[in-house]
Order: sequence, then C-alpha cells, then structure tokens
Amino acid sequence: TMTAESGEDCPLAPYAPFIKAALDGDSAALRAAAKALGKMPDALADEINALTADGEIGDIVLEDDGMGGYTVIADYREQVIELL
Repeated sequence: TMTAESGEDCPLAPYAPFIKAALDGDSAALRAAAKALGKMPDALADEINALTADGEIGDIVLEDDGMGGYTVIADYREQVIELL
C-alpha cells in the first residue's frame, strides 16, 4: 500500500520526478524525467494511472494537458502531493 510516511515503500516513488513535473506543468522536465526512466511520457503516464487506479486513490491522476504533456487532475493534486 502507498504510505505518505515512507517514500521508499510508495509504488509511485520511482515516478516522483515525472509526477512533480506534471504537478508543475513543466513539459520539458516531464520529458526529461521520462527519458531518465527510459520510457515515453505516454507509457509512464499509463503506468502511474494504473498504480493510482489500483491503489490508495482508486482513480487515474494524470491527464493529457493538450500540449504534449500531462497534468495532475485537480481533484487529486493534494492526495498526490501527500503520497510523494
């Protein structure tokens, strides 16, 4: 399970730079974070959404921003920040 207390145990921990870039709306950082993980941004967003849908949040948290990047859905911003 995802716990805010122990970042190492959080399944989202490896994705933290990507998620933080999505929170900031920083598409350059988002692409750099995806590249650092050796994946395409779309694939990473799908993985993160699968984890959050099956995990504590129970829904997807990332959506296409319409400009080639991703943003964290407003309703889940606080929860996502707490998980990181």
